[in-house]
Amino acid sequence: MSFFLVSFHSMTSFQNQTHLCIQEILYMTDITNESAYNAIIDTLETFYERNDSFYLIIETKNVRNVHFHYLYKFGNYLNRLKTRNPQELKQTQIYVYDDFIYNLLYTLFVWISKPIAPVKVIYYNGGYNDMSNEKRSIKKIKNFYPK
Repeated sequence: MSFFLVSFHSMTSFQNQTHLCIQEILYMTDITNESAYNAIIDTLETFYERNDSFYLIIETKNVRNVHFHYLYKFGNYLNRLKTRNPQELKQTQIYVYDDFIYNLLYTLFVWISKPIAPVKVIYYNGGYNDMSNEKRSIKKIKNFYPK
């Protein structure tokens, strides 16, 4: 069964150098159909419509299946976002728990589309479970940078 839930759950502000930035959290699930894909894009668009600088955290604990078609489609979306000026997204952190999602992100940011802003992928040990990230050990961290 494929389902989706995308929400921006947290809007905590914090001081970054000399200006205030918002932290947005995107909870992702499977991306196997247009509805799931469009829900993600719609949510990201709401972040941009605020016209405020923001940091993005992407949680992938509920992602088990992503069709490659949507990976390429998302890469095209990222390329379109790069043309926006000013660019409000300042940095992204993505939490991953298995090789499949880690490798999808590697493919996305190396072969399909460079990121808009710096991306830090944090790969946690332990797979999918209810353990908080604070209690997990980190398997590896990979940084991706815009061109």
